[in-house]
Formats: sequence, C-alpha cells, structure tokens
Amino acid sequence: MLIKKHVAVSLALATAFAMASISASAEDETTTSTTTKKTTTTKQQPQKAKTKQQQQAAPTPTPDTQGKANEASKSLDESAKKANEDVVGKTQQQENEREAQKPRPSEKTEEKEAHESAQEVGKATTTAADLVATGVADTTRAADKPGRYTPFALEWNPLGLMGSGRVSLNAEWVPATHHGIIISPHFINTSADVALTNGGTDNQTVTGFGGELGYRYYTGHRGPNGVFIGPSVIAGAYNATTPTGGQAFADIGLAVDVGAQFIVADHLVIGGGVGVEYLNVSTEVPNLSSAQKQIGEGGLKPRLLLEAGYGF
Repeated sequence: MLIKKHVAVSLALATAFAMASISASAEDETTTSTTTKKTTTTKQQPQKAKTKQQQQAAPTPTPDTQGKANEASKSLDESAKKANEDVVGKTQQQENEREAQKPRPSEKTEEKEAHESAQEVGKATTTAADLVATGVADTTRAADKPGRYTPFALEWNPLGLMGSGRVSLNAEWVPATHHGIIISPHFINTSADVALTNGGTDNQTVTGFGGELGYRYYTGHRGPNGVFIGPSVIAGAYNATTPTGGQAFADIGLAVDVGAQFIVADHLVIGGGVGVEYLNVSTEVPNLSSAQKQIGEGGLKPRLLLEAGYGF
C-alpha cells in the first residue's frame, strides 16, 4: 500500500511538473511573439509617417478649377449657338445640328457616290475625277465624325512668321452647313539688307496692314471642317522704307484655295492647304527680298495655308 501511494504521488508530481513546463514555454513564446510584433510595428511606424508626409507634400487636384473651365467653355458654346441662331433663324440652326449629329454613310456608300460623281464629269476624265472624288470622300470621312455643330472659329496662321514677319489671323463663320465666310486680317513688319548701285548694302523695311475676305465650301457637316475650296479678295496698304526714302504702295487681288480642316475634341481646329493668288500692286518697289515680294510684287504666285485655333 505504501509503495502504491508513493508511486501515485510521484506520478502526480511528474504530471504537475510537466504541465508547469508546458505553461512556461507557452508564456515564453507569447512574450517572444509580442516582442516581435512590437519591434515590427516600431519599424513600420516611420514608413507610415513617411508615406503620410509624402501624401501631404503631393499636390492636390483642383476639381473646382477644371469645373469652372468646363462651365466657361459650355457657356461660350451656348452663346455662339444663340448668336448664329439669331442670324440664320431657329429652323436653319436646328438643321445644322441635325446634319452635325446624324450618322455618316458607310465607306462603301461614299465610294459609290464618289464614283457616280466622277462619271458625271465625262468619260475622258473619269479616272482622274474618280481619284479626286474618292480622296475628297476619304478626307471628309476622317474629318467629319458626328458631334456638335461649331459655327465659329478663331485661328492663327503660323507660316507668316517664318521669315516674312507677317502676323495673320482667321475669323470663320459657318452660318449654315457647308457654307462659310472667312476674314483674315494681317500685319506685316519685315526688313532685309538690299544691294545698292554703288556696291554697298542698306536695310529696307516694309510695314503695313492688309486682309482677305473669302468664301469657303466645306464638305463636312459640323461647321468649318472637311475638305474646303473657295475664293477670296485681297487688299492691303503698306510703306517701304528704301535707301532713297519712304514709298507707299497698295495691293489688290484675288486668290483661290483648297485644303482640309479638322475639329478635334469639339474645339481644337487644325487645317491646311494650298492656293494661288494674283496681286496688282499700285507701285513697284525695287530690290525687294523674297519675303517682301509676297506683298510688294504683282503677278501670279502660289501660296501655302496652315491654321490652328479654337472653334465654338
């Protein structure tokens, strides 16, 4: 009996000791895990603080500014629409809007119409006319996506500044689909060294104002867009400062242009083309530079067009 009791007590003590050891080990693991988490948290805190500082330093967007710009653009579009409607009438303005927003013909339909138009020119020139008509149809299709009608456009002509000292702008008004009126005022101030009879050189300056008034037919349906062709009247008054003194002269002439123009994102207007003009100059000015001859020399001459601006 005594031995059995002793064995039982020993087993109880061993079991208690084992349980105590397991409990202590668990506490150590818990302490180690807690310490590790605290260390990790401590290491991550500077990163979080740094991220927060970076977010505070980053520029914040200003939706109010963008919203005001959109409202201003929308207000200008509505004013332009109302102004055009006051001139052409509500019925014509509604027709303009319908033509601008209606679905465009398919590519096959346009090619068929272009071929039929070319055949009307005559059998002798059918091939050339077919190529031209197809090219016009392709350009119109690329430039004439459905959208809002844009009756007005203000544009800048950058080619004038390339060596000729000419600042030129366009103001376009397309009151009805396909039919546009264009006004192009310009200012010129160009100088160049000219050769004198005694073998020397002297500076010669030409300054003055001029402009053009023209008509354009556009193949597009959204205003000043698509392939265009049209005539214009040219006039200007200038003064040349020559080695022998000042000399005033005037220009009057005619021009015909052909080209293409696109309306991008409802407002950006980009176009270009070629043309030919005939000028009659009141007084011929001698020894002009090539740039000055564009306005100071009469006769028939080619010209290039490049324009970019804002439509509304």
